[in-house]
Amino acid sequence: MNVKILEKDQLRMKFIIEGIDATLLNAIRRATISRVPTMAIDTVIILENSSIMYDEILAHRLGLIPLVTDLDELKPDTSVIFKLEVKATSDNQTVYSSQLISSDPKVKPAWDTIPIVLLKKGQRIQLEAMARLGTGSEHAKWQPVSVSAYKNMPYIEVDKELWKKYDNKTAENIVRSCPKGVLKIVDGYPTLVDPINCTLCRYCEDISNNAIKVRWHENEFVYKLESTGSMPPEKIFIKAIDLLISDCKNINSQLENLEMEAA
Repeated sequence: MNVKILEKDQLRMKFIIEGIDATLLNAIRRATISRVPTMAIDTVIILENSSIMYDEILAHRLGLIPLVTDLDELKPDTSVIFKLEVKATSDNQTVYSSQLISSDPKVKPAWDTIPIVLLKKGQRIQLEAMARLGTGSEHAKWQPVSVSAYKNMPYIEVDKELWKKYDNKTAENIVRSCPKGVLKIVDGYPTLVDPINCTLCRYCEDISNNAIKVRWHENEFVYKLESTGSMPPEKIFIKAIDLLISDCKNINSQLENLEMEAA
């Protein structure tokens, strides 16, 4: 198996992964979405809310704020208390995520500028909220990713006999018609020069009357993962793999016990 990183920053990671079956890669993808645990606000006690926003909507918005999560430091039963007490001193005063005071400085909103509610002068919010570890299989607010997707690495095949029937102007128009601009004419024939950005739309097949055929490698993929900010993208992917390995070991152990009992 080979992995080549194409792009990587604090939130996003794009890479090519080769030598893996689609079913296994899809299992990892699903684990990044629904099984990697993160912290999120789950219980909200509203002591005062004179804003225009209903208590239920306010609690829902708090739950969707991504929280920084270090799985190496947190235990499964960890809970963190957040407090928010704000009184507007002017009209159109926005309450931001940075105003949430955490009982654990390491567990805090991933972004300070997430708007929570807009207050008029004199309106007041006072509440306490409890955050805990959970997974996306329980509720979307515990999903650590906003994007986790892959596609097969594409390539094209050219029917040279059909392509020769097009004059230069028509051939250029066909190549330029690609929505992503990933085709060029090289040595007289269309060539896929940017397979990473090819969307497999097959428009080139239609417009060329199948002189161009879009194909893809069965065991080579382009993977894109984007974190909500709760943890780095590479940690999410590695944790998903660790969870699947743990499942396999658990199944193997149970099967071995059954064999021993049967013997």
